[in-house]
Amino acid sequence: AARGHDGVVTCLLHDAGAIYSGSSDEKIICWDFATHKALYCMTGHEGAIVSLASNSSYVASSSADLTVRLWTKHTALVGDDSRVGQQVRVVYGHVKSVLS
Repeated sequence: AARGHDGVVTCLLHDAGAIYSGSSDEKIICWDFATHKALYCMTGHEGAIVSLASNSSYVASSSADLTVRLWTKHTALVGDDSRVGQQVRVVYGHVKSVLS
C-alpha cells in the first residue's frame, strides 16, 4: 500500500468508493473511502498536481508541468490489479500550467 503525501494536498476527487488526492509532491494517491487506507500511488508528473477528473475508466490529472495525464482507474480493471493506477496517456502542448 502507498503511504501519504510529502507535500500539500492541492486537489481531491471522490469516485466509486475511492478518494483520489493530488499534491505538490507530484503524486496522486488513491485511498479506500471505507477504510481510509492508501491503495496505490500514481507518479509521472514533474510538477504539482492541480486538478483531477474521472470517467468510468480513467482518472485525468493536470499539473504545473504543463501536461494532462490519463491513468487506469481501480474500478476499470476488476481482476487485473497489475495495471491499476498506470499512466496510459500524456497530453503535451500547453504553454502554461493546466489548472482545470
